[in-house]
Amino acid sequence: MLDLAAGFPVDDRLVPWGATPAAAAATLGLAFDDAAPGWQRLEAPCRAALGLATAGVELAGHGRGRPVTSVRYDLAGPPGDPQPDPALWVGPLRAALGPPRTAETYPLHPGADPADCARFNADWPAGEHALSLSLFGAPRAGPYGPAAGALWLTWADAAAARPFLAERRARAAELAAHAAAPDLVTVRLTEPQQPRFGSARTPAGAPDPAQEALTVLAAPDLLPTPPAIGGRLGPRGVALWRAGDLWGPATQWETVVLRIGEPVVATWHDVRPAKGGGFAEIEIADWRARDVYGSRGAADLLAALATVPGVQIRRLESHDC
Repeated sequence: MLDLAAGFPVDDRLVPWGATPAAAAATLGLAFDDAAPGWQRLEAPCRAALGLATAGVELAGHGRGRPVTSVRYDLAGPPGDPQPDPALWVGPLRAALGPPRTAETYPLHPGADPADCARFNADWPAGEHALSLSLFGAPRAGPYGPAAGALWLTWADAAAARPFLAERRARAAELAAHAAAPDLVTVRLTEPQQPRFGSARTPAGAPDPAQEALTVLAAPDLLPTPPAIGGRLGPRGVALWRAGDLWGPATQWETVVLRIGEPVVATWHDVRPAKGGGFAEIEIADWRARDVYGSRGAADLLAALATVPGVQIRRLESHDC
């Protein structure tokens, strides 16, 4: 049986789970710039993986310093056959992993480009890892050649996040102790706020495991708002808190920790009505607050931010198209 937990192969090299895109690039002898924030992708040539012929591979992770959690192999098909029999791929995978959990065939949409359509999907869950197969209605152009389909190998966020949780929880406990009696400037927004990930139905201060895992991977600066702050806000409340030389913006769910006087950019997304009604969003590091366009609460929050030493407000105007 194929051991998906061992790592992800790229030709004759096996990259272990836990490697970041930058570490994977080093293993594969490729250049990679990991300075950009947000989701990171690394494309590489790959001619074979998991016993199948491939054209290339894309490795992706949630951000800088975070491991690869998604691997997409572009599958090479037989020349001259735009719709090869799915058995060409399902057969070897069945032999290696057993029967798929699901296997479905779909009709192509009339008038659509068949290369943009999926005609067959199958998946093989395997504990903390999963493999899924998608075949296209026609070969799809890719950076390393045409692809008859894609094979996705994924690692569960809960497992990928495990090495980072203890450090995050320690920082949260330290913040709660430090900000037990903070100074607060509060504003009330028109719209209820939401956690960056997960549901507003989740009680503040008690994120579910999936929410905590995704947060520590994709927005590691976000911490649970200490009870002394979050307990005074409610769903529409936003605060700027200060405790000693530390400060931060907060909703009742989450906050980031900054130091008074150190430079920080607060980005104001001033999105004017167009097809949509527009909105105002204020972004500081991994933290977000959003309200209706022209919001008095957002204006009050921006005015309060302008008084904090080190804060630069950057306004980005656009239309809600």
